[in-house]
Amino acid sequence: MRNLIQLCSDKIGISINHIGNLPETREVSHYLLNIPRFLDTEVGGKYFNAVEGSLSGLLGVPEETRIEQWSGIDFTDDEIEELIGFIEGLDEGFFTGTNREIWKLRLFYRPEEVVAFLISRGVTHELFYN
Repeated sequence: MRNLIQLCSDKIGISINHIGNLPETREVSHYLLNIPRFLDTEVGGKYFNAVEGSLSGLLGVPEETRIEQWSGIDFTDDEIEELIGFIEGLDEGFFTGTNREIWKLRLFYRPEEVVAFLISRGVTHELFYN
């Protein structure tokens, strides 16, 4: 995502902002004729929350308010370790102006802030939507 934003700026001279990510949700194909029923499922509810977060970005809702949508995230120890590995695999340039190690440590105390930070930089992971 960050590359797309940079390419738009470099190649065609427009500035775009990342407003959110939608999880890959294969289950939606089973509900194409009944989307309201899909939104009533657990997976559909998470998908709806992601759409709502993106719309908030379009409407200019401050990022602090959007972080609230991720509050209450409770990762297992295995999921934390998976996310730490994911963060370690990100390019060093991704962390320009910040520190990778701090974000890894913050996963244990404020995971919603880590998720919001990653999403704000155009990165997503399936665990964000579980």
